[in-house]
Amino acid sequence: MYFTLNRDCCSRRNKTVLRAFTLVELLVVIAIIAVLIALLLPAVQAAREAARRMQCTNHLKQFGTAIHNFHDVRKGLPPTTPGDCRVGTFFLLAPFYEQNALWDLLMRETDNMGDRCHGAWWKTQPEANRIAISSVPIMKCPTRRSGVAKMELEDMSDPGNWNSGDDAPLGPRGDYAIPFSRGPRFESVDDFQERAHGIKWDCYWEPWNRDWIGVDCSPFRVAVVKRMDSSVDWYLDPGFKDWKPRDTFAAIKDGTSNQFFIGEKHIPTSRLNQCPNGGQVWDCGMLYPGGDWRQISYGRGLANFETELQQVIVSAPDAFADGHPYQYSFGSWHPGTCNFLMGDSAVKGVSTTTSTLIMCRLGCVNDGQSVSLP
Repeated sequence: MYFTLNRDCCSRRNKTVLRAFTLVELLVVIAIIAVLIALLLPAVQAAREAARRMQCTNHLKQFGTAIHNFHDVRKGLPPTTPGDCRVGTFFLLAPFYEQNALWDLLMRETDNMGDRCHGAWWKTQPEANRIAISSVPIMKCPTRRSGVAKMELEDMSDPGNWNSGDDAPLGPRGDYAIPFSRGPRFESVDDFQERAHGIKWDCYWEPWNRDWIGVDCSPFRVAVVKRMDSSVDWYLDPGFKDWKPRDTFAAIKDGTSNQFFIGEKHIPTSRLNQCPNGGQVWDCGMLYPGGDWRQISYGRGLANFETELQQVIVSAPDAFADGHPYQYSFGSWHPGTCNFLMGDSAVKGVSTTTSTLIMCRLGCVNDGQSVSLP
């Protein structure tokens, strides 16, 4: 009996050993799992990107609704700014995309825009204020970033481009830009470039420079500000507290459905969160426009204002990291497309292969040339 029991126990142990996986079987199972993950991962990533792009589109849609609400209340389109270093378009719209607390904060800290909100102003703000101003989700495309995005320190390696540390474009970073364009009507890309060549950024922020304002055919132009006190420097004039929109929807002669209002701005992957000096302003603060290079943190042009025509939409997220003209460009991190808000509040994904001429015409409000996106 004892011998038989031992044999049965050994037999059961042997059977248990025989049921285990061999090393080859284990490796085959691991290989199958790895193949399945490799097949599923692109689909998961594509689904996540689709969700992020939808959220990005929703942000632009909110801006569109805010612009129309602003027009109804203020009887005009939001300006680029009420004047040098004052709050810009994206923040003028704050009460209309449910950011009343942000608006109240800005108005309180700038004495209702009587004070400029430039670098010196930003550096004196409490950390809580800087975080609040830099954490508004609508300003950011989730494909590129989220959370708090702020420009705190200026790189003075080339101080001539900033004039002084106080003037450096500090402040909140964002992923959207308004289009800057210059008229009048043009028939070709070369014609557009010839008219745009040599343009000054002054027409986008200087409220008394009537000559430049007249050639600005962008959807948003500087506000009408009455000069109240000629005894003080123009940028300190208290008249900034009393401004009104310059244009209404009637200024969009080509029709709102044929006009870019806001687009995603090109920031190469290697230049995210960088603002080294005036020649490489890829991702600087966008709270306010003003002199120097701040405008291209806040807007994007539809032609290179230096020497040659730019590529209006950059085709790859990591393209032209060191190419100076391309910091003027639009572009996204979405594969093959860039989102634009149209004047009728529609949001369209524009292919990176879209004709430069079509892009230029969609940026000019009154050239009389209605075009359709492919």
